[in-house]
Amino acid sequence: MVLEEPLQDAPMSLLRGVGEGRDAGFGALLPHPGIAQSLDTKSPALRSMRSKDQAGGRGLKLWQAAGEAGPSPSQIGSILGRLGQGKASTLEYLRRRKVEASNRVWRRWKPVWEEVINVVDTMPEAESKEALRVWQHLAIVHRGKEDR
Repeated sequence: MVLEEPLQDAPMSLLRGVGEGRDAGFGALLPHPGIAQSLDTKSPALRSMRSKDQAGGRGLKLWQAAGEAGPSPSQIGSILGRLGQGKASTLEYLRRRKVEASNRVWRRWKPVWEEVINVVDTMPEAESKEALRVWQHLAIVHRGKEDR
């Protein structure tokens, strides 16, 4: 996505998303790891962000468990997309994916699989979504560093 003009308060826009449907993930913005030159991480808005629950810590744990060759941001996004359909549906989707995944895909998921199931199964839906988003964001940032 290319913007016609600079965003007002870009750091907050990156955190909030832009436009209708942003709560569902539509319009959410992330800096592209291969294009974005910087993100002002010293912004007071970014510094003041604190996890009000366990989502941040669980997202970090997912990222650490996944390792360098873990699932791609879009693969993580596929789980996020399913969460709106309910916990049972998401868990069934995950179990089906385990059986249907190619060996190459399964190698990415294997180190983090049980933790993903645990996050989806034990956390409230809003918190599990946030944990997965944290993981997805860390995966995006990490992939960006690999390409540099």
